[in-house]
Amino acid sequence: MKHQRRLKAPLFYLIFILFIAGLMTFSGCDILGIEQESEDQPAEDGADEIGEEAQSVTPLTNSYGGFLTAHNDAAILTSSNSRLSFTDPGLDSFDADGYFHLAGNVSATGTDIPYFALRLTKGDEKTYYWLTDDFSIDVWLRFSEGIYTADFFEITVVEENPNGVISSWSGTSRATITINNTNSEDGRDLYPSAPIQSDDPAIAGRAQTLKGEVSSDFEYIQAAHDWVCQYLYYDLDSISREYREKQDASSVMVNKMAVCEGYTTLYNAILRAGGVKARYITGTAGVDTIGSHAWSRVYNGGEWRYVDTTWDDPLWIIDGYPSGTSDFPDGENINHDYFWKETYSDHYGYELDMTDARGVADVQTMTSDMDFPGYPAGSY
Repeated sequence: MKHQRRLKAPLFYLIFILFIAGLMTFSGCDILGIEQESEDQPAEDGADEIGEEAQSVTPLTNSYGGFLTAHNDAAILTSSNSRLSFTDPGLDSFDADGYFHLAGNVSATGTDIPYFALRLTKGDEKTYYWLTDDFSIDVWLRFSEGIYTADFFEITVVEENPNGVISSWSGTSRATITINNTNSEDGRDLYPSAPIQSDDPAIAGRAQTLKGEVSSDFEYIQAAHDWVCQYLYYDLDSISREYREKQDASSVMVNKMAVCEGYTTLYNAILRAGGVKARYITGTAGVDTIGSHAWSRVYNGGEWRYVDTTWDDPLWIIDGYPSGTSDFPDGENINHDYFWKETYSDHYGYELDMTDARGVADVQTMTSDMDFPGYPAGSY
């Protein structure tokens, strides 16, 4: 494993570090990078403030038609006891171009769980969104043209950590709508998804800035890699508190720290915002110590290649201990050992579109384990 090969510390500290890595199973990302010893503490992060990223960004929705025409005048039919209401689109069947806007409210009082799950399905493919309170989101039709079904599940059982990361849930279907996507573009690895919010203004703004600094897509792919490695630091605090922050791209952009899922979602979101296809890969990684891990598969020039921003942003050892940060504003610790590789000898992943049938009873009831931490099994 990379950090074991490059570690320059006494055996006692090596054992300590391996113990720390072993504790990371709860986070969904067991394996972290560790760099050689440094005498200097890293300086404060010098990245731009989030607010500056969102200035003068053209919304992605401007390139697509969104809601087009209704198939009929029927309103969305919900169960009589449902706590879900809709304000947009409010119709149960319509045509759309690439995406549609969804708005409404989830009411909750007393012991009610304040969530609904939107499951968007086309054939055997599916993706999910969480809905809560007054929601207003763009739902992207990522699986090319054709008929999509949106089922809305009232959540009756949920487990989540104090940061709102959901680990398990069950629910009952309360409403269904049908959408005909007229756009033939395959947006599976290009459009925004619930945890990879490439339409977030701050993320889109950063993508726009990076695109303006390069002259080719490949240079952009590397520039995004370097920026993510420099901007984020590895969230070692999640070890001591035994629960972690949200790992979706928007949350990571704000928090400036992540484990492997968050490194991957932010990198993929920036690439997608710049028009580059990026896929979320999960599996295991390591040599002597094997743990769960996540990384990216990126498309350019007619070929897919792997990129692991987490392992290219290794932690440094300071006075024999993990420094608690991989954040070096000058990028001193960043490397490209895991950038644009055809294969990895120490990553044992699968091309996860996060689709499976686990826990699905029928359209009326559903229970789901989580493959992507915080989201039901699906394609993101």
